[in-house]
Amino acid sequence: MTLTNPLRAAALAARERGLACIPTNPMTKAALVAWRRFQKEPPTVGQVEGWWARWPGAAPALVTGARYGLVVVDVDDLDHGQALRVFGETCRVAATPRGGAHLYYAHPAQGPIPSRVRVPGVGIPVDLRAEGAYAIIPPTRGYRWLRRGDLGALPAYRAPAEEERRDAVRQLPTRLRSRWAGLLEGAEEGQRNMALARLVGHLVQAGIPGDLHELVALEWARRCRPPLPPAEAVGTVRRVQQTATRRGDTIAPPLFGDES
Repeated sequence: MTLTNPLRAAALAARERGLACIPTNPMTKAALVAWRRFQKEPPTVGQVEGWWARWPGAAPALVTGARYGLVVVDVDDLDHGQALRVFGETCRVAATPRGGAHLYYAHPAQGPIPSRVRVPGVGIPVDLRAEGAYAIIPPTRGYRWLRRGDLGALPAYRAPAEEERRDAVRQLPTRLRSRWAGLLEGAEEGQRNMALARLVGHLVQAGIPGDLHELVALEWARRCRPPLPPAEAVGTVRRVQQTATRRGDTIAPPLFGDES
């Protein structure tokens, strides 16, 4: 009796729906084939079978974008409920190995959507997988379906509205306290600047709008023992932001606009 490889079966099932499913390294997530051409046309059944004959443990990954009508919101957070509130409910959600989730949406008809790292203003770390990207799917180890509704019934992706972005930021104090409770209690002298730099780094990675970094830092500085001088706190914020920008991280745009 021939045992069915569930990874291969998932890739073939995707191909039957007209989707492009490529093999990736389950450890590094890197594609094992030159996959860019499959952004325009899906692989053949023979190609899929050949890939999994060569790499039986390869992780299947769906190519996203307008060609296949897919957008995946990649949430790097234990609680993806915040992302569902911002981007909208969906019937297809997969858990990811590090406690996050992939939220699946239908690609809207109004042109391509660029993929990006750290969508600003959501309040939690969120990446967007659309044009030129792919998303690993179950049954790859560490991935499992939390919701497995019909892909044909996916709601259309919509960018976060301004009011939803504001709501996400209004919830920031509660979220910060639950995730970084120790940092928010301030720090002792000799540890203050290093601790503040860590906190601001978390804010950058979480996509918190840049104009809120100083507000959070000034409140945090007041809780230190003794309090950190405001000018020193602001200086630390600006240094972290500059370092993040040089590293290629995106500082989320101001929530309340440029008031200068």
